[in-house]
Amino acid sequence: MVLMAVGLPVPAQQTKDLGLQLAENTPMQSIVRPPPAAGNLLECGGRHGLTNSTVKNYTSAKLVLNGRFRGCIIESAGPVEDGGQDNRVTKLVP
Repeated sequence: MVLMAVGLPVPAQQTKDLGLQLAENTPMQSIVRPPPAAGNLLECGGRHGLTNSTVKNYTSAKLVLNGRFRGCIIESAGPVEDGGQDNRVTKLVP
């Protein structure tokens, strides 16, 4: 998640209120926070599923593969919960 204020400088007091320590007048778009773990996941497969495909996830998001995910190659920097069949999961180094 990226906090933005249309490129406007952020006063030091406001950054302290956010729990951040930045130089005076740092542009707000340069502040980056990781998403919370509970919301950092992608559910894969949908209603129609996915078969014999390659999926690459370069983020830290957790991939949750449903039962319609079959015969796929999954390369992920984040964790993978494989609820499908015959999938090959490998870890990507971010």
